[in-house]
Amino acid sequence: MVGGGAIGLGIAWRLAQRGRDVLVLDRAEPGSGASFHAAGMLAPITEATFGEDALLRLNLASAAAYPDFLRDLAAATGRSLQSGAPGTLFVALDRDQLEALERLYEFQRGLGLGVEWLRGSRCRELEPALHPAVRAGIGTREQEVDPRARAQVQVRDDERRHGVSRRSASAATSCRTFRPRSWAPRR
Repeated sequence: MVGGGAIGLGIAWRLAQRGRDVLVLDRAEPGSGASFHAAGMLAPITEATFGEDALLRLNLASAAAYPDFLRDLAAATGRSLQSGAPGTLFVALDRDQLEALERLYEFQRGLGLGVEWLRGSRCRELEPALHPAVRAGIGTREQEVDPRARAQVQVRDDERRHGVSRRSASAATSCRTFRPRSWAPRR
């Protein structure tokens, strides 16, 4: 497997749990690249945009599965990574932003997503550092995780219990895809 970030480590961890031999190649320490600098947002609702219904369904399914992944990781490692994140807030400062925010809210609500329209005063109650000119906002409850902590937990568990191998690689030059027979294209 190429890449020792949050996604690569998650895949390696699940494969190792299932008894597979796993080799993770990364040019640096696992979790030190993009995952180290990521905000850790799991935000399918706030990232929903017009015309991307298939991507939204995939993102919602992924976000719905994530708490089980974290529970399994906590059970295996003894370390909980659950987030106490209060959610996500989109705000509008002027009339143009307010019109765009209203369109986004109607779009998200029309898809049945868990969004709430908030007056500017409520937005400032939730986030006191907001500018006094905030006119309105959309609030939603979404998840987050500390990607640095998650990478550390997975690396330790992989090494301790599953024997996942890691090697430093300056760059991947080729990759062979493993396809179980059940995934083979039908003729």
